Amino acid sequence: MGCEYTFACNFIWQDVFNSSFDIINGAYVAKTIRENENIYNFPIGEEKAVTSAMKYILELEKEKTVFRGILQSHIDFINEYFPGKFSFSSNRNESDYVYLSENLISLSGKKYQSKRNLINRFCDNSNWVYEDLSRENIDECIALNLKWSDERNASSNIEIRKELGAANTALSHFYELDLIGGLIRLNGKVIAYSIGEKLTDDTFVIHFEKADDSVKGAYQIINNEFAKHNCKNFKYINREEDNGEEGLRKAKLSYK
Repeated sequence: MGCEYTFACNFIWQDVFNSSFDIINGAYVAKTIRENENIYNFPIGEEKAVTSAMKYILELEKEKTVFRGILQSHIDFINEYFPGKFSFSSNRNESDYVYLSENLISLSGKKYQSKRNLINRFCDNSNWVYEDLSRENIDECIALNLKWSDERNASSNIEIRKELGAANTALSHFYELDLIGGLIRLNGKVIAYSIGEKLTDDTFVIHFEKADDSVKGAYQIINNEFAKHNCKNFKYINREEDNGEEGLRKAKLSYK
């Protein structure tokens, strides 16, 4: 259920993290490079293939080898086949936020009262619509990306420029990557969009969600409408990690 286990996610961020993947001895292995350190997703495949791939990687790297996306079952597996070779630690900044889709759709209960209030105030303006992303409106979402990045002073913020590039890559290759998207149009103008894909049979992953910061309730309405239109057939919604950004962490925690 980790967001890094889709081709689209690795493709979108390849220029930022030097993402690559390979089939090693029958196991699927994806790799990123962060701060000159090679980081591997835990291999996917049959038990024999995974063991063989990990042995290959350990020989290849020689020194420190890092795997991420480790489940409890993986820890048991690693300790059985590679006793004493690995230590384990959590990485809060890269931990994905996974929600019940029914909660993001209904927003019921006291804990979501503030979300409902913002959406209700937004809906007081009746001149808004939800649309699926299409060839006819993708360019308007790219234009919104530029506005979003300008508001965050992208010219002097390398992290914002990286995210802008990844978001534009997703939109530019929307159909080739088999992504799904939706947008909110207010008074004829696109003020928010969301884009993602099927991650597993029961989980949908949202890669990007952007909105016009000047429009109160824009983020809340696109979050809710996209969940209603595109995630109702999935039990879970993965909204990816917060990368240690305080504002993003607060926003994602607010959805419980």
